[in-house]
Amino acid sequence: MSTSIVAPSRPTGFAIIGCGLIGRKRAEALRKIPGIILRTTCDLDAARAANLAQLVPGCASSTDYAAVLADPAIDAVIVATLNAALAPIALAAVKAGKHVLVEKPGAGIAGKTKPPAEILSRKTRRCPRRRTGRCP
Repeated sequence: MSTSIVAPSRPTGFAIIGCGLIGRKRAEALRKIPGIILRTTCDLDAARAANLAQLVPGCASSTDYAAVLADPAIDAVIVATLNAALAPIALAAVKAGKHVLVEKPGAGIAGKTKPPAEILSRKTRRCPRRRTGRCP
């Protein structure tokens, strides 16, 4: 049985919050996926965010993750920050309605991840596999 993935009708806009080594690796990986566009990089260090953004034509950089999460062109966020910032940023991203990938194991922040779990139970839905790879 062959399965194919059909790219969405418009590119899926990504942001990377945390532009260190892991953020850079994720940016390189996103460039290889059809239908994905890295729209914004974000880091407390403006130069680090700008340096990563320069690798992708049209990518913006920011030091304000709240502004990034408020951008309607951002559909999904990769959170690749230091451990202390993972839970608050992931929670804010979920509240903003974004798809979220937290780059590090959540076990170290388990006590801080209960609020996102409660929000997720209200915000998420299970989608059957579809040819588009997206929920209706």
